[in-house]
Amino acid sequence: MMANSQTKLIMPVVTLGLLKEFRATGVTVFTDDKIRKAYETAVRSLIAFLGHEVHLGAKYYDAYASRMSRYSVLRTVGHLRYKLERI
Repeated sequence: MMANSQTKLIMPVVTLGLLKEFRATGVTVFTDDKIRKAYETAVRSLIAFLGHEVHLGAKYYDAYASRMSRYSVLRTVGHLRYKLERI
């Protein structure tokens, strides 16, 4: 994922946030707003864990969710609605 990513850490952090949300709630379908919140939560937890920002926390754009199909993480199921793959 990181080798193909132009934005380097955004896609893996989005994935981490989605998997944490899935583990906590069991939900597999996410709206763009939920994906944004999961990303922001993952950024905060990584910064706390690492004790440093390491350039995490770039602005989230709604296009990121649609690009996650490239990495077999999400697939589109409606307008700005996405389902986790392989769960």
